[in-house]
Amino acid sequence: MSSEYYYLQQIISHESWHINQEGESPIDLSCRYCFPVDINKISTEFNHFWKHCIELRGIESNYSASTLVLFEQIRNQRDNSKVKNQIQQLLEILRYT
Repeated sequence: MSSEYYYLQQIISHESWHINQEGESPIDLSCRYCFPVDINKISTEFNHFWKHCIELRGIESNYSASTLVLFEQIRNQRDNSKVKNQIQQLLEILRYT
């Protein structure tokens, strides 16, 4: 199955859990309820990234605290071999509408 299908299934499953509260919550790092954003922890660099790389493309999306943490990890990463994987993870935890 495609990664987009898996992405949507993961979000649907997690959102359903929020509604029904049955069983163990599926992990969804893009969930703003589970990982709320503290606006005091948003760096200027993240704001620039969001404005110039995400919003500029007209993609309606939002982010969670997990996105901010991963963004900072990428900024501080000194091992270039790990950056590509981390950027992929970052894109996967954005919530697209």
